[in-house]
Amino acid sequence: MSRRDFLLDSLAVGGLAASFGLAPSMSAWAGIQPPDDEVVRIGYLPITDATVLLVAHAKGFFEEEGLKAERPTLIRGWS
Repeated sequence: MSRRDFLLDSLAVGGLAASFGLAPSMSAWAGIQPPDDEVVRIGYLPITDATVLLVAHAKGFFEEEGLKAERPTLIRGWS
């Protein structure tokens, strides 16, 4: 067996062991649900990238997806 084959086999076995180790923790996250009364707060900068958020709120897209969202808040700076 060459060194390259040994390293590839070791990586494959290590990857399998790591994925099996994560399996129980992934199932624990599946049962977590956010509270029903939680409201999404959206802040945006006055740039064209924020247009999508404003239009989505105005047309009620958040509510259609089951999210309670406050009116987006303008943030005047990057910090």
